[in-house]
Amino acid sequence: MMNYEHALEEYTRVRDVRIDLNNKLVKQLSRKTLLKGGRALGLLVDNVLCFETEDESCVLMDFCIHDCRDLGRNAIDRYLARPRLDANERQLLEAMQRAWFSLFRVESTVPGVGVEATDMLRAGRVFIVDVNLSHCQPDGLMLATRVVPTHQWLMTTGAPLPVEPDDLADISGALATWRGINRLGQRDGLSRQEQAALAATILRVCLSRGASNRVRYAS
Repeated sequence: MMNYEHALEEYTRVRDVRIDLNNKLVKQLSRKTLLKGGRALGLLVDNVLCFETEDESCVLMDFCIHDCRDLGRNAIDRYLARPRLDANERQLLEAMQRAWFSLFRVESTVPGVGVEATDMLRAGRVFIVDVNLSHCQPDGLMLATRVVPTHQWLMTTGAPLPVEPDDLADISGALATWRGINRLGQRDGLSRQEQAALAATILRVCLSRGASNRVRYAS
């Protein structure tokens, strides 16, 4: 049985570290990396990044940090190689190396803490600690997001995008030609390139269908 109070306390501590660390990771992204990520997500028009909402820029930064690699290393790997790294940052960075992107269906909420959800691509049940999400109405809510494993629970990165039933149909069609489709249930069996392609394929569909305009935050 999960101790929700302890999970929330740990989440609050880790979240503060994550926010500061995420800002540092964003600052080290090169223009080349941002354009590469923007092209992969369909956000690049005439070599200019175009965003409809602020959430789209958050989605791009998250994708670039995790999925854009130079000589096999992403922003997380490069930051981890720094000497005299803060212990809390190192622990979080190592967890971020194990992050994965997927579609999640919210099954129930624990108000003020997070949500019980099903990883729709890997058929697994998970608990995501996220105070904002905890105030949502489940009712079939689906999200496209990246999650970081921390102890018995997960936390999201970037900006989760809501997925409508029509979006899901388009995503299924796009994934039909993705070369990792036969190993989708085996997260550890996917190469880094395949994991990046999976995230890009899902995000392109969501963004093209205006998913960022449907993001709402609890007040």
